[in-house]
Amino acid sequence: LQYRAQERWLRESLGGLLLNIARTGALVVDGDLHQAVVRSGRKDTLEYEAVRARLRQIQEANRLPDAVYTLSDVDGAMARFAVVSNGIAPVGLPYRLAPEIQPILHRVLSEGRPAYSGIYTSSSGTWITAFAPVLDSAGRPVAVLDVDFRADVYVAQLAAVRRRLYLHSTAAAVLALAVGLLLARRITRPIGELAATARRIVEGDLS
Repeated sequence: LQYRAQERWLRESLGGLLLNIARTGALVVDGDLHQAVVRSGRKDTLEYEAVRARLRQIQEANRLPDAVYTLSDVDGAMARFAVVSNGIAPVGLPYRLAPEIQPILHRVLSEGRPAYSGIYTSSSGTWITAFAPVLDSAGRPVAVLDVDFRADVYVAQLAAVRRRLYLHSTAAAVLALAVGLLLARRITRPIGELAATARRIVEGDLS
């Protein structure tokens, strides 16, 4: 119970922080400009630079070590990169979604509400991710803003909690065994003496 409470607290704290970043970040991304970038499929346009500048601003203001990016054309297990704050991925590059985030991503797009994932592992590492819809001028979700955070520190903290719990449990078990043996000895010694006395009486020793 203690481990589960700690695990839930860490996940909710980190997830809530990333969710706030994604939610506020999506507000500064122009959905109509973003759609123009997706339609052109090019990185050398003014629209691309405008959207990328916003993503860089989100990343730098929140001191995020990993790039902030948007995904479009989400379909089943696949999506496409649209704009990435570091500009590495080309527009339209296919991206295979980890199974754990597929239902969350689809729900964000269909309901237009931000959400965050649990801990999941992809080909590039262990992550926790927050998603927020990018809206066009009509208020329709046209893309998803992704804010990733490497969960290695998170996993290490949980492992440390697990080790402490194992250590404390082992120490408690050893202590309980020692106390149990001591109590058993104190209880059984007079019973043994009584049994020996009864045996002598049966054998005729009435002294």
